[in-house]
Amino acid sequence: MVSNLEDIDWENTTLHEIAILGDDSADPTRWQNSQPRPAIKYGYGDGDGYGDGYGYGYGYGTITANSGEEMTLGGNYRIVQPNGWVFVAQYVKRLGPFEHQFDNVVNIVRTGGRPWDELDRGVGRQEATFRSYGNGVEMQTPIVAIPWQGEIPVVEGG
Repeated sequence: MVSNLEDIDWENTTLHEIAILGDDSADPTRWQNSQPRPAIKYGYGDGDGYGDGYGYGYGYGTITANSGEEMTLGGNYRIVQPNGWVFVAQYVKRLGPFEHQFDNVVNIVRTGGRPWDELDRGVGRQEATFRSYGNGVEMQTPIVAIPWQGEIPVVEGG
């Protein structure tokens, strides 16, 4: 366990260990273009069986978002944020443990009745409504980042 940000081995420390510090003063340049570490999930359990006593125990393991796959620098993605907003954007870089920067950010305002997976593959995009958000947009780690095939929609006047 690390005790302060200066003692963190940024290449081999889990996000969970850093989050325990609760210190927002981390130098974000240390996180740029780095691969995230899996979060640790703790669980408790108990058990009993044959014998002269009773026992209990707990365990822990690791979990990784997106099945261990991370966004590729320069890749286009449909991004679902925790507040429910959905964007299409090009991934630029990691800014911190839970923040990322994107370019060519476009909000999907309406799908035009098309399912998300069809829009991801390029089907029916002309029926959807998009709103431009620009470049250099900082967002928190998405709930889901699905690869977006083809170009990001160009919004007129945006």
